[in-house]
Amino acid sequence: MRYSLWRFPLAVQLWAFEAIPRIAHLFRAQMQERRLPKMCSWNSRLTPESRDIAEVLDDPQLHVYCTLHASPDEREEEYVRLFVSGPRREDPILNAYLYEDSADDAA
Repeated sequence: MRYSLWRFPLAVQLWAFEAIPRIAHLFRAQMQERRLPKMCSWNSRLTPESRDIAEVLDDPQLHVYCTLHASPDEREEEYVRLFVSGPRREDPILNAYLYEDSADDAA
């Protein structure tokens, strides 16, 4: 399977900075001042290239945050409240997919 993200669109890049810490580190991306929405706080002077991203994604020890949580300040914003309401529920289908290898290893 192959995905093409021509010039690594900004929204995907910002998601990657938060979800994949190694990508943020690699491109020296930092949260400058705390602004809302959080995506407005990221700053990086380097441009990711596909081969660099592929190297990170091919690492078997890659750490990825599967769920990005809104900060307390973000939860107060209307644009977040429209999407997040009530307590967070686990997704059994996603959990089965994410932890399927762990269950196989335990057996």
